[in-house]
Amino acid sequence: MKWKWFPHIEKRVMSDTTSRVPQGAARRDLAPATRPELTADVAVIGAGILGTAIAAAAAARGLRTVVVDRLGGAGLGSTSASAGIIRVHAEDYASSVMAHESLFAWRAWRDHARVPARDPAAVFVECGTLVLDAASDFSLRIAQVMDEAQVGYRVVGASEMRERWPDLELGRFGGPFTADDPAFWDDPRGEIDSAVYTPSSGYVADPMLAAQNLAGLARCHGATFVWGQPVVSIARRGDHVEGLRLGDGRRIAAETVVNAAGPASGQVNALAGVGSDFAIRTTPVREELHHVPLPDSMALARTGIHLVDSDLGTNFRTDGKALLIGSNGAACDPPQILSDPDEFAVDPSRALWEQSVLRVAKRLPGLPVPRQRQGVAGVYDVSDDWIPIYDRTDLGGFYVAIGTSGHEFKTAPVTGDLLVGMILHGLDGHDQDTDPYQYVAPNTGRVIDTATFSRRRSPHTATGGRG
Repeated sequence: MKWKWFPHIEKRVMSDTTSRVPQGAARRDLAPATRPELTADVAVIGAGILGTAIAAAAAARGLRTVVVDRLGGAGLGSTSASAGIIRVHAEDYASSVMAHESLFAWRAWRDHARVPARDPAAVFVECGTLVLDAASDFSLRIAQVMDEAQVGYRVVGASEMRERWPDLELGRFGGPFTADDPAFWDDPRGEIDSAVYTPSSGYVADPMLAAQNLAGLARCHGATFVWGQPVVSIARRGDHVEGLRLGDGRRIAAETVVNAAGPASGQVNALAGVGSDFAIRTTPVREELHHVPLPDSMALARTGIHLVDSDLGTNFRTDGKALLIGSNGAACDPPQILSDPDEFAVDPSRALWEQSVLRVAKRLPGLPVPRQRQGVAGVYDVSDDWIPIYDRTDLGGFYVAIGTSGHEFKTAPVTGDLLVGMILHGLDGHDQDTDPYQYVAPNTGRVIDTATFSRRRSPHTATGGRG
């Protein structure tokens, strides 16, 4: 069935591609008078957790959907280097609402993604999140946002923390500090006497599998995937996108293209000639996650928790056998900005690994510090304010879902619907810049003004959505 919003695609594909190019227009278009091998209503560039979510949502609406990824399968890029955290706290209303709404999908993931009983499905472990401490500026901000978003949390005191998580040392270290700073080794001064606890938070241990599940859902709705091919050019006709050319020479005709290419999103935007009007920029940043085995004697091996610790600049989650440790992006831990997102060291560095593990060992005095480094390094696509850009661009039909790494895995089930709703909003004649799409969360009824994610927004003044 042809989607009613795209009655003109077939006519354009059959016509001579040179006859309608304005005089002097930039030539990114496809070879003249040749028929493309693939025709789509929506072409999605990138098959990470968000690209597959967008593809599934588009195909479910009856849109002919093609997904292109230069790697060999779903979730092999930055998604594979995700900690898979599903947390409901955030420093902005929209992100907290989206995370809370996404819980409905994560809790019933096999059904949500229609994963056959014979196939593996990602599993959401609802271990809860503990944010130290409740009196910090960060905690006060997230509590205010969760009140507004009507997301459940409570403040727990030191006595409850000792009872429920006896492995935790609640000393206040006054940091974070780097390991070469003498203050790093100081004894604690005072005690963290409270924390914000969100019992509905948790993690997915296999983020790549979640993306593969969504790719399966997209296929179930008729989407097509093209693997192992980079996008080498973006076709345009005047001020509107017309399709893609792949590395093997194939063409995909599409009236709508979504850039969900993760760390390569800047390169894709350059191919499309967009970005000059962006007030928010994205940057490829190398990030490390460190893996430390938990001894059976530690209670955390049984109870589990996702801990956000601004005092030490770390956050970690347990999986019953080990800790997965990441950075909170403290001022003393400058980002590792990459000039080329394809060129980076894949193994954890000794300096960062030791600093990360030693910081956590201060909070968990019973944690053995192993000599062997374990972990993974990946490239994140990071926006200036750690809030994603979900928006149109000044090239008609070309949309972006970028700046998402490190914090938007949790919202993927909602992001797909939101992006497709935004696309249809534009096709219905609305200007996203002046009349932004209002997304209504189907389970909670909360309304999200997508202007929050505009490419032209002023950077949010909070520290960002890490942890």
